[in-house]
Amino acid sequence: MIRGWVAAEPKPTTEYERLAAVNPADRVHNYRVSYVVNYALLKVGAVPGHPCPPARWQALTEKALWTITALRQSDAKIGTSESLILRDAQRYLYGTLGDAWLQRHVTKKYHVPSEIAPLLPGKVIDRGYEQVCKPADVAYNAAVEELTGHNPGVGRGKPGFAHSRSGGEAWFDRGQAQRAAADRGRTPAPPPFILTVPEPGRPSAESAAQLAQPPGHVDLGHGESVNLETGHYTPGFGPKY
Repeated sequence: MIRGWVAAEPKPTTEYERLAAVNPADRVHNYRVSYVVNYALLKVGAVPGHPCPPARWQALTEKALWTITALRQSDAKIGTSESLILRDAQRYLYGTLGDAWLQRHVTKKYHVPSEIAPLLPGKVIDRGYEQVCKPADVAYNAAVEELTGHNPGVGRGKPGFAHSRSGGEAWFDRGQAQRAAADRGRTPAPPPFILTVPEPGRPSAESAAQLAQPPGHVDLGHGESVNLETGHYTPGFGPKY
């Protein structure tokens, strides 16, 4: 199901087109991003509504992030790395991991000096990458592509896998809000499942099948489902994608 959604997404045909920031916020997109986040959390063993100690909460969330990262780097033919659904799901989970995790991450992966990284709030790190670093890489690639016909692929996470277009700040902020709520709690917090699909920014056409389902219902296949509104989880044979 997820791969079908990804394959159906419109993709840029040139690097120049990837320079445009895009932020879909219709109900279908928000539902699919929520589904991917919840799928990834289920896949790594998180249970909706089941409180976790902080270390367990962090470990499950990080594993869910790497699950989506692996999916983004899995199929260049259908454009998994360019998917806005997967981009936004990934950015949500980055937001849930907290400032300290992001500071360590950019020190290790992007070689930000260890003296500077602890001074950077998570939102600054997020915006710095998505609004400055990534667009700069894409702009360079676009210029070379226009001049030579060859795309050097600078800054790509995996050779042959194009950048997604910039955007998704609202999803990172939602993740941060989930983390803040967990940190404020006096008891272990449940994993950061998205229990309410974010309201759309504009109306969107809906199919009869979608309207017939209970609000928030997500069918994971093989008898397994989760309701995003209530957090109710029905076990099955395991999530498939």
